[in-house]
Amino acid sequence: MSEVKQIKSFSQKSDRNEEYYGFITRVYAELPNLLKEPEPENPDVVSLLDEEGGTPTPLSAAEAVNPALTKPIDQFESCYREFDRVMKLALVDSSATTMADENRDKAWADSNAYVKAIVKHPYPETAEKALELARCYSRYGYPLQLGLDQETGVLDNLIQDLRGLSASLLTQTGFTPWLEALEATQNAFKEAQKARTEAKAQLELGAVKIARGEMEAAYTALANTVNALALIEGDANYATFIDHVNVIIDEHKTVIKARQTKAANKKQEEASKPAESEPTQPEA
Repeated sequence: MSEVKQIKSFSQKSDRNEEYYGFITRVYAELPNLLKEPEPENPDVVSLLDEEGGTPTPLSAAEAVNPALTKPIDQFESCYREFDRVMKLALVDSSATTMADENRDKAWADSNAYVKAIVKHPYPETAEKALELARCYSRYGYPLQLGLDQETGVLDNLIQDLRGLSASLLTQTGFTPWLEALEATQNAFKEAQKARTEAKAQLELGAVKIARGEMEAAYTALANTVNALALIEGDANYATFIDHVNVIIDEHKTVIKARQTKAANKKQEEASKPAESEPTQPEA
């Protein structure tokens, strides 16, 4: 007699929120494997993840393969919807803001490099006009080392000063496209920062922690119920779900282990670095 299949156990607490969100989203997509086949007159039962943007769509009224699973499935779905909501708000979108900041940093650095080159233009008149550009950049120093908000203020002032120069100067020095690029990336950063602020304003304090705790409990309840039913009545109705979830767990464990190993190695490397010796005090 073959051994009854069971969902593997693993520690949910070791995951970062983004990692756990990815894991639980994959498990959520496997819920149809715990539902009965649809009736012929109702063929479209479940499409859990909307193809555009990964937005979860409701489970149908299809029955679970065992009535004992109805409550755990409903609870899992309810918790996933809330976890999905708060995670999307939490993740909107630090990466977009970071990328927008990197783009404007590059635009500033590139335009600054162009100004440094154009002041050495072989035509004295052009080089002289370029000095006006150089004075604008010199006035504000190096803004990329500042905090985001302070950098925004400095670049706004720089752009305003550059826009205050004559159109003929910008044209003769060929600086117009550089200024337009700097201004466009500055505006894009402001829009990304505004979107992130609006998203965070909708995110209740502690919402991610609460939603994740409820999601972990719902997953545990579902996994325990599936395992118990498989032991009681055999795993025929649950084999596909169990097999798929176990693959997800194995892959997830590999990702977590790789991340933890990398962190441990980095910590060990830092610990093995020779400590900087204290400067010797001169004798009195």
